[in-house]
Amino acid sequence: EKALLNVNFLYWPSRSGDLSPIENAFFILKKTLAKRQIKSLEELKTNIKDVWENVVSQHSKTLIDSMLNRLKHLRKNNGAVTKY
Repeated sequence: EKALLNVNFLYWPSRSGDLSPIENAFFILKKTLAKRQIKSLEELKTNIKDVWENVVSQHSKTLIDSMLNRLKHLRKNNGAVTKY
């Protein structure tokens, strides 16, 4: 961590999967969609919207609340892969 212009930043990639709850959200989306019998593009669009609004949104708070633990594990591992 280093302060620059009164902003603290971390020295590992900002796109790290370890820091991105969206990766978990997409995993939940894909896993849930894989269980459905989708036969057309329109069904796919409808199902994506349904899953995103009803399944992923239920997990959003948990994913966001996990950020502090993600940062702690990432720092402990010096930016290397974590259990997340």
